[in-house]
Amino acid sequence: MTYVENNLIKDEEVKFFAHIHYAIFSSSIISFIIVLIIAISNLSSRSSLSNPTTIFNLILFLIPIFIFPNALIIKLTTEFAVTNKRIIAKVGFFQRHTLEILLQKVESIQVNQSIIGRIFNYGSITVIGSGGTKQKFVGITNPIEIRNKTNQVIEDSVSVSQA
Repeated sequence: MTYVENNLIKDEEVKFFAHIHYAIFSSSIISFIIVLIIAISNLSSRSSLSNPTTIFNLILFLIPIFIFPNALIIKLTTEFAVTNKRIIAKVGFFQRHTLEILLQKVESIQVNQSIIGRIFNYGSITVIGSGGTKQKFVGITNPIEIRNKTNQVIEDSVSVSQA
């Protein structure tokens, strides 16, 4: 079970989940391509492990090897959900950071997208709550749709509580 599912309160149901976009893997993919190009350009017919160029190439290959697991952990351990009562988010595995804010306490939801984010449909969502709560979630897939769905759930929640 996920963090969100384990922390639902009485009569609370998940309306939707947001997901992290696969673009978070772009830095490891780009660094791997760059390292591969450097390694191929440095190849010589007499390469050996004692050759400084070969050792340099091996060290360069460690860069994407360390970047990729970090992105994978972020992808697998980040949760963002909107329920009929609140917004619940969790980031991290070794160090956990959570946000649980009642829908009535949400003041605004901001979306930030770069040009590449607009092309590939991902961006950052910042949830601003009353009392100064401000939490940013980076790399969210379909951020405009997530903002619109969240605003609709908030509107539905307000209209039900007023009835």
